[in-house]
Amino acid sequence: MARPNPYNAMMPYGCKPSKNRMIVWVILIVICTWIGRANAQQTAPPATQSTSQWIEQLHRECRQLADMAVRRPYGWAWPATQPASPGTTADAPAVDLNAAATPAAGLILALAARELDDPQLFDAALNVAHGLAAAQQANGRIPKIAIFGASAGGREPSTVASDRSSTIAALGLYLILRDQAPNDERLGRSTNRALFWLLRQQVGTGGWPTILSDQPQSRRLLQLDSNDFRNATLALYLAGDCLQDAAATRAANKSIDLLLRVRFAVNRRHSAGLWALAYQLSGEPLTDDPQARWIDLKATSESVQTLIGAALLANRSDAADAVDQAIRSMLPLPHDPPAGWERFYNPDTASPIATTRPAGMDGPFAPPADPNQYTDPAIERLDSLFRSAAALRTLSRDDFRSLLSANRSMRIRIALALCGLDEAPFAVDLPLSQTEAQRYLREHADQWQSLAGPPPEALADRIRRILRLMVRLQIERQANQTISP
Repeated sequence: MARPNPYNAMMPYGCKPSKNRMIVWVILIVICTWIGRANAQQTAPPATQSTSQWIEQLHRECRQLADMAVRRPYGWAWPATQPASPGTTADAPAVDLNAAATPAAGLILALAARELDDPQLFDAALNVAHGLAAAQQANGRIPKIAIFGASAGGREPSTVASDRSSTIAALGLYLILRDQAPNDERLGRSTNRALFWLLRQQVGTGGWPTILSDQPQSRRLLQLDSNDFRNATLALYLAGDCLQDAAATRAANKSIDLLLRVRFAVNRRHSAGLWALAYQLSGEPLTDDPQARWIDLKATSESVQTLIGAALLANRSDAADAVDQAIRSMLPLPHDPPAGWERFYNPDTASPIATTRPAGMDGPFAPPADPNQYTDPAIERLDSLFRSAAALRTLSRDDFRSLLSANRSMRIRIALALCGLDEAPFAVDLPLSQTEAQRYLREHADQWQSLAGPPPEALADRIRRILRLMVRLQIERQANQTISP
């Protein structure tokens, strides 16, 4: 006898799912969630404070971030922390162009410029974009490390599959800046070259090649357990939207077609519509290691986020249907509610499998020394993913987009994801009203404690702290109903 599906069990009166009836379900979940939170926090002291202190701190820390940059007439970037590479000197230091470094810093300055209406911060963000453009290679790729001397330069060794993260992140920054700098020729040229390079990285099936290891026997695969496939696809959708580029949108849709095709068959009992970790570039299963065909909830989480993006950005109803199928298959998988889901499950029996993934080519997986030590942040975010999927199922596309844009525009959400600053770009977890904002401030007091004291030394940590500052300021304005300056 088939196990009941909790996704259906949540429906009122046991009715079949439909967009109209599911609205009742979502409303009930939201009400129960907020009531529970309110009861838990009813004795908490008020958390709202004057917005002026957060405005002042955001200004100060953004200027401190800008002061850390290596500045050249052709642009800015932030110094690399790795040991000096050949060709670097005091006057020609190595700079870090990894996604979470210079591109993320540029994006955070651009967003702060909007939040604070500060033209100087926007100019700083534009200088960062110019620095990335100066380091851009002839083929359009942005390297992960460059040397900032009299001119920008630096090469990376060729690999079986090129790393796309720096180029994708730079493209996200470029597309956000173009709205306010439409006539900046350097920005426009670098945007087009980065997009052209990214389009050339996609294989004919719509996949984005990665490598399983750096050993000589490395091979190109379609790998779904990272944000690479998601970010490459969302970057194309973002470019198609910002630039009205039909070719970019078509290429993104091709990736979605592949993602739908490689799923476990929808008629399977336990694994219908879920994903494994990796496939051949053709989309066929890996045949040399049966373990590579396990259900992988990290790969599934990344894939579902990509499909939510396709549903919202390209109105792909088949992507929305696939999200619904995946959630229905995930919910019944054995799990301990306090601890959550395991990452891997047997697709035939739904049995959880505790594994780690070692380096090398002995096999994609191996038993861990201590299964209790195996955790993954992607699995911890599943509740947020379920809420996004529920909103996609119950709301119209326009209503869901409006819900998300109440806190951040769709373009900004995607750009933050491309720069490694938001691993859940379609989350619906931020407050929408004054009452919700006041409650949110109380419930997340531990996050705000991290904003006290001096900023961290590490660049990536400093950037994330500034993003947290912006979130605090935005919610404080909601809580106090303060008009933005």
